[in-house]
Amino acid sequence: MNFLRKLLNSLAKPLDKDILLANIARLDGEGRHAQADALCVSLLERQADCAEAMHWRGVIALNGGRYADATAFIERAISVLGSNPAFHYDLGEARRLTGEWQLAVDAYNQALDRRRFDAATFDGFHQYDLDFTFGAYL
Repeated sequence: MNFLRKLLNSLAKPLDKDILLANIARLDGEGRHAQADALCVSLLERQADCAEAMHWRGVIALNGGRYADATAFIERAISVLGSNPAFHYDLGEARRLTGEWQLAVDAYNQALDRRRFDAATFDGFHQYDLDFTFGAYL
């Protein structure tokens, strides 16, 4: 808890979004989802248009089984930064998990379209998931 308090107190200093996003990813990876989400909220309070923090909130909700919340957060991230294929992929996952198959396929197609133009933000892990998802569900 001290780590999170120190990190939140450091927000009074100039915002370094990349450091905060790295800490969100680390906290989420450690299974400290509530703390990661709290850090997302803090980042969004200071930078309301931070698509990456919106997306992280969606991923955290998705992994917690809160699919409606995940969809809302990820759609909000896409409205700010629609060129990121990972955002569209995760929206597809949220839609698939709620049984909205056509919307899931549409989101996966958007991810594929954007991957062609922005390969730097679309890692091999997401590509593997995308290939698996298409093969398993279509």
